[in-house]
Amino acid sequence: MEEKIAKLEGIMEQVVQRLNRVETEISELRTEISGLRSSVKVEISDLRNYVETEINGLRTEINGLRDKIDSNFKWTLGILITMWITIILTVLFKK
Repeated sequence: MEEKIAKLEGIMEQVVQRLNRVETEISELRTEISGLRSSVKVEISDLRNYVETEINGLRTEINGLRDKIDSNFKWTLGILITMWITIILTVLFKK
């Protein structure tokens, strides 16, 4: 009987050691996951800032191109209207 109790005590001691090791590893994993989570948050924040900066740059560039198109359109209309008026006046005064 005493042998069996001694074996059980030895087994229980091993179980306790293994559980302590598992608890330590779980604690280390939690710490590592927490660090990774913080790292990912920083990376996502940096990426978000970069994307926002790029988008704002593209918006500025698009607005500049839009202004150029508007300006060119106005010049083209001005030239066309001037040409039409010149042609009409030429036709009218030639007769």
